[in-house]
Amino acid sequence: ILATGIDFGPDGALYIADWITGWGTKDYGRVWKVDDPAEAGSTLREATEALIRADFAAHDATELGDLLRHTDRRIRQKAQFELAERGAESARTLLAAATQTDHHLARMHGLWGLGQLERAGVSTMPDVAPLLNDDDDEMRAQAAKLIGDVRYADAAPRLVEMLADETPRARFFAAEALGRIEHAPAIEPLIALLEANNDEDTFLRHAGALALARIGEVEPVAALADHPSAAVRMAAVVALRRMAAPEVARFLDDADVYIVTEAARAINDDWSIEAALPALAEVLDRPGLTNEPLLRRAISANLRVGGQDAANRLAEYSVRADVPEELRVDAIAALGTWTKPSVLDRVTGRWRGERVQDTTQATIALARVADRLLTQGTPALKVATADAVARLKYEPSYPVLARLVQSDRAPDVRKAALEALAQVDYAELEVAVERGLADRNVDVRMTALSMVPTMPLDDDRKAGLLASVLGTRSIAEQQSALSALGNLDAPAAHAVLETQFTDLQTDALPSALHLDLMEAIDASAATAAQVQLATYREARVGAEDAIAYSEVLYGGDPAAGSQVFYNNSAAQCVRCHVGENWGGDVGPNLSNIADVLSREQLLAALIAPSDRIAPGYGVTVLTLHDGTSITGTLQDEGADFVEIQASNADPKRYADDEIAARQDAPSSMPSQRELLTRRELRDLMAYLADRTAGRSNGGELEDGHGE
Repeated sequence: ILATGIDFGPDGALYIADWITGWGTKDYGRVWKVDDPAEAGSTLREATEALIRADFAAHDATELGDLLRHTDRRIRQKAQFELAERGAESARTLLAAATQTDHHLARMHGLWGLGQLERAGVSTMPDVAPLLNDDDDEMRAQAAKLIGDVRYADAAPRLVEMLADETPRARFFAAEALGRIEHAPAIEPLIALLEANNDEDTFLRHAGALALARIGEVEPVAALADHPSAAVRMAAVVALRRMAAPEVARFLDDADVYIVTEAARAINDDWSIEAALPALAEVLDRPGLTNEPLLRRAISANLRVGGQDAANRLAEYSVRADVPEELRVDAIAALGTWTKPSVLDRVTGRWRGERVQDTTQATIALARVADRLLTQGTPALKVATADAVARLKYEPSYPVLARLVQSDRAPDVRKAALEALAQVDYAELEVAVERGLADRNVDVRMTALSMVPTMPLDDDRKAGLLASVLGTRSIAEQQSALSALGNLDAPAAHAVLETQFTDLQTDALPSALHLDLMEAIDASAATAAQVQLATYREARVGAEDAIAYSEVLYGGDPAAGSQVFYNNSAAQCVRCHVGENWGGDVGPNLSNIADVLSREQLLAALIAPSDRIAPGYGVTVLTLHDGTSITGTLQDEGADFVEIQASNADPKRYADDEIAARQDAPSSMPSQRELLTRRELRDLMAYLADRTAGRSNGGELEDGHGE
């Protein structure tokens, strides 16, 4: 049962709305009725149902007062609302119900009805206030709640006394009421409540802090920075945060780092307390702090405050050995964004608006630490510093970055240095890119390769650099090089494409590059290669799918294929199939499909799904020689038999010599040839080919043919 609603009916039975399975619209559902046959139709139930249906406007006040004692809450509430609707004439009846002592629930409804009258303009609080002294614990609590809701200030002295009530609920509602009334004399008693609670009851802590915030007196709350109780100081921080008071900065000096962190949150988060940001920024100078939420906010505060001191503070923090590496990285990264920080808060993501700051301030600060970080820092710090150098265009560090491209041991650093040099139009960028192309790490080489098309070189020189990758580097690099060659309108690039296509025709080109070469030729102005490609495609017209679509068998990106499988709105694979951990169950589970089907079979299933339907998912109609017709789900088939499951019966095998005719219903899966591009098909193939019980590492793009 997928229960979406449960309620008691007028007849006393329990009714459950059942959506059955899944949340999708299906135009059907169920309603369950749960009941006790022994009670159905009882006198009490019949009387209750009659009262639910009755028009209470016809009842007099005495009858309605009696109904406030009814067993069924719906009747009590209906009587309460009817009395409240009648206005002042009902005040006596409701007060009588609230002050009697022999029926607890009637007292509650009477009190709530008096509250409704008060809100409607009928003065009832002078009669309600004495209930703050009632012997019933819940009655005192409910009276305090009501008095707070309607802001009845005359009851404030008694509410202050109730802060020491023996029951937590009474203390809670008294504190809330004093806050709503904004009763300043309650500040010290509220502090005493918080100190006595000592953070043990979170509801009382909340009520006390909220009351202090609503009263709105900043100075007595800020003075609690010296209070010996950590619970009181924490409540003060929360209250000052609600008041958006800059005085919350006093708590940044607290001995308890948890309180300091909450003060930092109060200053930085939500709409921020901008006047307190400079104090938060200075926290970064304090030794011995390692709390990440606190320090990330202090870093952000320096970026938001701006000025030379703040820029220098970020730079100096980035070289401190006594703080966590990830925070040093954050500090230098913040310095890198100095000129035009993000419009979103670095910590919380809240909109802060556009700001432009003086680049010179950040450059001066970076000059103090850049070379030290680039030569002595950890790989992560070097990467962040390289990015900062590029963003701030700090020219003295360009030669250092060039040396990192050539000699740093970390591939991430070599890659980041190369990217930084490209961003600043380094004069000797060509030399750096050539070094990148010769790097021992594929990511560095791919980075260098991506820069070639935009370098200030003539197209023939670019073609030469790109061609140097072909046949010598990984499949991913060669794919990238072919794509770039297709966008170069140069004789040298055209010649390379023609040579590569000749290799394709003689099976000398890896299968994983076929589609990339075809797309490059399509995009280029290489006329001779385009003529060759057109002839090649014409020869494949009418060929079986494994040949006509052979270029999608290898070379795909499993990660991109996963996006096609789960997110492509045209293919919608996930609606019917499970790929990894989730999906539909209309079609076969594909979580280990590569253990079942070859690549060629996978391709056929995508292009011509009706040619072979997975056992258990296709409908087959058999006509036997004796005239019998069998319709059912195909379960299995072999060279001389077909196994069919008809309705709920057990599967049954039929030998070929029994079958006069067979008709298979077409697959409900659409052919993907009209829905996906060949590149999307190739990526989807790579993803499906990665679905094995053992799970490969998705490295198809690295291993050449992928075979």
